Amino acid sequence: MEEKAIILNLKTKIINVVYWITTVAIGWELIFGGLWDINVLNKGYVQNIMDHLGYPAYFPFIFGIAKFLAAIVILAPGFRRLKEWAYAGIFFVFTGAAFSHLFVHEADKAIQGLIFAAIPLISWALRPVSRRLTRDEFLASLSPESIRNEKHIKQKRITYWICVSILGLGAVSGGLSNFFHASNTREIVKELGYPMFFFTILGAWKVLGSVAIFFPRFPRLQEWAYAGLMIDLVGASTSYICVGKISGMFPPLISAIVGIIAWKLRPFAKSNQLATQDNAEPKFTSQLSS
Repeated sequence: MEEKAIILNLKTKIINVVYWITTVAIGWELIFGGLWDINVLNKGYVQNIMDHLGYPAYFPFIFGIAKFLAAIVILAPGFRRLKEWAYAGIFFVFTGAAFSHLFVHEADKAIQGLIFAAIPLISWALRPVSRRLTRDEFLASLSPESIRNEKHIKQKRITYWICVSILGLGAVSGGLSNFFHASNTREIVKELGYPMFFFTILGAWKVLGSVAIFFPRFPRLQEWAYAGLMIDLVGASTSYICVGKISGMFPPLISAIVGIIAWKLRPFAKSNQLATQDNAEPKFTSQLSS
């Protein structure tokens, strides 16, 4: 027993060391990568890469700010749910960079991007209990029992399904339009200046994200899907602001608000189970009393 305890203790220490190495490494990359993106360090370096890939000049500035925020969230204690969203965003950024290089036939840089994407995944997988939402906590927050004392359950359930339908169906239709380069996607490319292959990547993510939110069998994957869809919508809104088309920011921003409402009301997706259970309890009780 003592030998097993020693092995377990050693294993725990190794996991903690690897966690902190990968977390500090990714935090360092996010902070200094963010400084590069907003053109504070190595002026012109990132812009040359963006020009080569075909991205607009404002694009790295958006992600530079986002990288700073993500670094703060993953390095600081607490913020356990925000950490899920931050890790999801980091993974999407690095895999997006990898696929971007792949589309311009730079397989070596694409492989480097995928290796960078693996680092936050290791940090995410090894993070200690104090820095993660456990599966039990996920399930508890989504259980109908968690809303037993809520008022207006039926109205909130209807609101949830309206909001998740708007978000999910919008993501599916928009994702397919992006992936197959429909005419409205070509117009967006002209307006915002993104390369066409970016919308191929974005379209695939949107469709996969909508599947995850409609079929929430894997609650942590659903959390990442909501995070990805919100990042996409906020990024789209910010892009319109950067090109001076203020009116264009409102549709994605409104969709993001609808998405947040759907995310907040997720327990009500299963609240009909609670209603069925509550209706069955008096009948069962009356049978016992008779």
